[in-house]
Amino acid sequence: MGVRVDQAGKVTGRSLAKTSKDGPEAVLGQIERLVEKLDPDTTADRVGIGAPGTISEGTVDLAVNLAGWDRPVQVAERLQETLQRPVVIDNDVNMALYAETVLGSAQEVSNVLGVWVGTGVGGALVLDGNLRRSTRGLAGEIGHVAVVGGGNRPHLGAAAVTVAACSCGGRGHLEAYAGRAALERLARAEHSSGRPTQLVELAASSRMTSTIWVEAWANGDAVATELLQQAARATATAITAATTLIDLDAVVIGGGFASRLGSPWRRMVAEIHASQMTIGAPATITGSGIGDNAAAIGAALSARALFDER
Repeated sequence: MGVRVDQAGKVTGRSLAKTSKDGPEAVLGQIERLVEKLDPDTTADRVGIGAPGTISEGTVDLAVNLAGWDRPVQVAERLQETLQRPVVIDNDVNMALYAETVLGSAQEVSNVLGVWVGTGVGGALVLDGNLRRSTRGLAGEIGHVAVVGGGNRPHLGAAAVTVAACSCGGRGHLEAYAGRAALERLARAEHSSGRPTQLVELAASSRMTSTIWVEAWANGDAVATELLQQAARATATAITAATTLIDLDAVVIGGGFASRLGSPWRRMVAEIHASQMTIGAPATITGSGIGDNAAAIGAALSARALFDER
């Protein structure tokens, strides 16, 4: 997703492209073409990019959910050369949460966690009103917080009978229990073990999209229901740990998968989180106020803010 925004943050242009699976060079080429399409007269004076993974000083160090991004890629430097204007790059959820603090659900909130649930689970953190940008790019990465650990086999739902593997190579992380790709693997494993599910029937050999999950859940499919309950419980557990540690005021839940599941799934997360808070007050849990454009809008706003400060 690429957007062009004006000085007030209003979107004046929008363009979509499916992220290439052919590695960094192909993706960088896509970004260049998106910029050219959105800004054919080259009047935009800066470019902001939100990317998944850990990012430091303009470099994507690692993006486990992008094919071929298993080594550092100096994105900002490369694109500044080809686009001939300043480029800012940060984690996509950092950018999305920044947009939420300016225009969306987190305005005037001092301490807020962003949890973006899509293919994987990303996170971002605002403390004392400021987006936390850490030197190693890990601040807010709640998707890789362990919610199941130590080789144990705790009950997070009927399908969670082992400590699940995460895309980063670790085990027991939130992403392994709540990310859409991980849930698809669990659903197909359940189907293969003899539990028929509409999830597989609807998807067949294609990707199990968010729409398919919503439909199967609405139809009362047992596997879909159990796995989404598991995802809510795991998400709430991570949120509770974060709230206990830093006394969060609010949590914004966004991302394509969570947004399609909507308020019923967020309410489930909120109720479990509230029940887990044995000391202190639970954080207020809300959905994204901006939606699918949050990361792109935040990237544009962040690029403007950072260069205006210089």
